[in-house]
Amino acid sequence: MAFKLAAKDRVKATITAKVPSDRGGYEKKTFTATIKKLYGDEKKAVLDNLEGRKDTDLIRDLVLDIGGLLDDDGKEIPFGDDLLAAIEPLDYITVPLARECLAVQDEGMRGLIAKN
Repeated sequence: MAFKLAAKDRVKATITAKVPSDRGGYEKKTFTATIKKLYGDEKKAVLDNLEGRKDTDLIRDLVLDIGGLLDDDGKEIPFGDDLLAAIEPLDYITVPLARECLAVQDEGMRGLIAKN
């Protein structure tokens, strides 16, 4: 099947989070994220300088939008600094989101991430 050869500057991904449950254990919940796709020197700069960076640093640099996260009233929380600040301490959100940010940049990373 033919397709148009063009660099894509963003990828929309479904992220699965293991959210702690009030009943004990975890519940799998999903949300979406639009992640910036980097190429060339820009991609190399990010991948070569991961040491010492926090997951939230990657998220702030690479995530363009997040959908499917709701407030206490069941309304979707708009993407922006308030949402990013709200998820920052929630490792069950930031860890899978940061992993997907890396996987979008380098498909080889997806295999390494899956093993860990």
